[in-house]
Amino acid sequence: MENIIEYVTGLTVGEPQTYRNMAVFPLMGKSSGLDYLLFDEAMNAGLKITETGSVPTLHFTNNTGKKVLIMQGEYAVGGKQNRMIATNVLMANGFDGEVPVKCVQHGRWSSPGLEGKFFSANRRAPQTVMMADGQQEVWSEVHNLSVGLGVKSATGDIEDSFSQRSHDVEDYTSNFDYVPGSVGIVVFVANKGLSIGADIFDKQSTMRKNFNKIVESYALEAIASSNEHLALGRPKGFVSTFLEKIGQCQFHERTAVSLGRDFRLVGPISGFALDNYGVPLYVTLSSTKAKNPIASPRFETGFSRGNVIID
Repeated sequence: MENIIEYVTGLTVGEPQTYRNMAVFPLMGKSSGLDYLLFDEAMNAGLKITETGSVPTLHFTNNTGKKVLIMQGEYAVGGKQNRMIATNVLMANGFDGEVPVKCVQHGRWSSPGLEGKFFSANRRAPQTVMMADGQQEVWSEVHNLSVGLGVKSATGDIEDSFSQRSHDVEDYTSNFDYVPGSVGIVVFVANKGLSIGADIFDKQSTMRKNFNKIVESYALEAIASSNEHLALGRPKGFVSTFLEKIGQCQFHERTAVSLGRDFRLVGPISGFALDNYGVPLYVTLSSTKAKNPIASPRFETGFSRGNVIID
């Protein structure tokens, strides 16, 4: 775990890009030499997903010729229900087995016209959904988000939130660009106080490829509270303080699906980390605390509800 802490706290915080109630800070760092496909790339290269007959698992067959990195919170559409990957995965070439998932479409259990096929949605769930512990809590967070966005979905599908507010999501994402040299980002969202999230990879190319997908996920939550305002003073030190809290977290190891070591982080902040032979592949951190280790109150920022000012 020390290597993960050293990696995260050793990154350099860049200048923020801001729009309305959201700010994105690049985290600059060196790239690893690891070779793998991302989930979307792997689906195009022949990664197969099939139903197991059980909601909380899907069967994956990786004959792409490469390892595959899948972020917790990415989701596949199709089959009998749209699903969200429930853990971080570094999948070996030749892997043929089950992967834990959570349903993000409450009201469907059929596959009309889809013949059981799954497709990459090229989405990462918002942090409130991704961090939810248990299926009922996921459904609750999907519902709460749709209510906040004024979205109606006949099947309780999180994809409807993205599609029905796509114009607003694009309005946000068009104001943020990947910064060359960055391996991660920290995102501030003024949302009933202040929400903070971080997504950090082992190399710059992975961050660049996932940048829009991740920013979209934060933008959806920002849109739900767009009446808030975020004014930045001197926030880079605050970002560093947030990242340093990883050193106060407990690392609870989960059973890895395939390769590497998979951890859930519990402490003053919450998160997940996937490590492969000492190389942190993906770390995600949230200002949402965890208890036993279910997500609970927000990270203590000292800011009150309403307009949020970082100084």
